[in-house]
Amino acid sequence: MKEKYTTDSSPTLSLVSVARQKSNAARTARAKVVVGGKITSPDPTLPFIERMVTGKSAENFQSRKPEAAYSEAVLSSVATNIEAGVRYLESQEHSLSGMGGKLSEIAALLTASRSQHATEPALNDLQVRFEAARDEIKEDSMATHDHAALYSVEKAPPVVVAVPSAGEWEGLALDRVNIGTPGMIAIETGKICGSSPGLCLDEGSVKRALSDWRNACVSNRLQWGLLVERLHRVSDRMASLEKGKTWSLPKDPESLSQDGIRKPHRSN
Repeated sequence: MKEKYTTDSSPTLSLVSVARQKSNAARTARAKVVVGGKITSPDPTLPFIERMVTGKSAENFQSRKPEAAYSEAVLSSVATNIEAGVRYLESQEHSLSGMGGKLSEIAALLTASRSQHATEPALNDLQVRFEAARDEIKEDSMATHDHAALYSVEKAPPVVVAVPSAGEWEGLALDRVNIGTPGMIAIETGKICGSSPGLCLDEGSVKRALSDWRNACVSNRLQWGLLVERLHRVSDRMASLEKGKTWSLPKDPESLSQDGIRKPHRSN
């Protein structure tokens, strides 16, 4: 089932009610993990490797292979999961690109509306074009990849990829873009001109929305770079195993009486 929150295009919807609706949706969003190359909700009843990495019966998976081959097979699953995480971030980047274009369009429309030569028909046309751009941003904000939301409002659980690192299992977090910032909410609930409900936008609100968008783009690329770097590490490890070198999987956190895998980005 796809993750999403609902939006209401009713002109009577206030900024406060929008913020409350989306905040509630963010708090109830479920954690997601990449398992067997798919983004899914973790099943707490399954063993660690099956729940967080392979997506297969770990017992049967291991019984058919000697220890070295089993470690290599699990490592191959890790590589598959990282590649799936990269695709998630690339989908997010593509969506952010479209959203940035709409925010730039809104900034231009706002500037045009401030012209002393703008007539009432021209202002009405600018408002219509603003509403069209705003609605496209709303549509973009509900985008998903592999049934996982690309966006959230306030802090929401990330998509997590489990990777071996320095003898432990580490969780790499793929963050959902937070569009619950004051600038973005002002865009969603504001207006350029006219008598419709909503506060008139100012340059400060649009600049804040653009700044938040740029920060999201930077975060996306940093996380993408981290995943690609980890993929190279795993690929190098797999190549060394093929040449006869030995390597052991980290112990399951449960077997070490740990609460879970290392927190995302702790070693970044």
